[in-house]
Amino acid sequence: IDIKPPQQRNISVKLQENVELRVAMEAYPPPQVYWTKDGATIKGDKIINTRQEHEIRYVSVLTLVRVRTDQKGLYTVLVTNGDDSKEMTFDLEVQVPAQIKDLTDHSLPGKKHLVTCVAEGVPAPTIQWYSCGSMLKCSNQTEVWKPLTPEPEVLSIHTNVSDNETRKVSQVRSQLTFQTPQQAAVRCETSNQEGLISRRDIKLVFSSLFSQVAVLAAVLALVVIVIMSFIILIAIWRKKPRYEIRWKVIESVSQDGH
Repeated sequence: IDIKPPQQRNISVKLQENVELRVAMEAYPPPQVYWTKDGATIKGDKIINTRQEHEIRYVSVLTLVRVRTDQKGLYTVLVTNGDDSKEMTFDLEVQVPAQIKDLTDHSLPGKKHLVTCVAEGVPAPTIQWYSCGSMLKCSNQTEVWKPLTPEPEVLSIHTNVSDNETRKVSQVRSQLTFQTPQQAAVRCETSNQEGLISRRDIKLVFSSLFSQVAVLAAVLALVVIVIMSFIILIAIWRKKPRYEIRWKVIESVSQDGH
């Protein structure tokens, strides 16, 4: 058995596309061909076609239909005819457009503020931070989003990349820390080699401002309760029955003067 190596064994394909893994071989007697993925039976929509092109020349093609992220991995073709056996492995990568999965913020001790952006994709996406003084102005393009870069005593950016084995994608977590309170909108933007850009914006709410709003809301609620109680008391007082005492002189009607 002689397997002809293909031009490319590391194959990258976009999500939901069809892909063909092709191997040519020479064998006598006629071979048996088996395809596996990561040492196990191939799951999902697939087509395996092995045909004879000449006396001892054969071609086997594995077609994966509308590939999913869980179909990435090592695909091995085993060729055997009883006298000999050979195998060849393909490494398949499924490209997934970068997408922001989560964007959150919360206050830290010392008036610091932390914003966390989580993105996923294949290959691993990159994350870029932007800020704007007014989200409304940046939305109507009267003001531009400005890129953020680490500055001592102002802000820091920490990013780490990990693999999500369940979803078969790379996950990037970037944390932006403001050292001092700022009133601004922040944008997280991510992209990878797929070329699509995903972005999400958030308006920062610092703890001091939040406390002032909470106190004002509590005072307004108390005022409303007092006014409603006063109105209820007036209504009850107006419905209360009123009594009036009157005296009447009764004239005597008996003969003895009583």
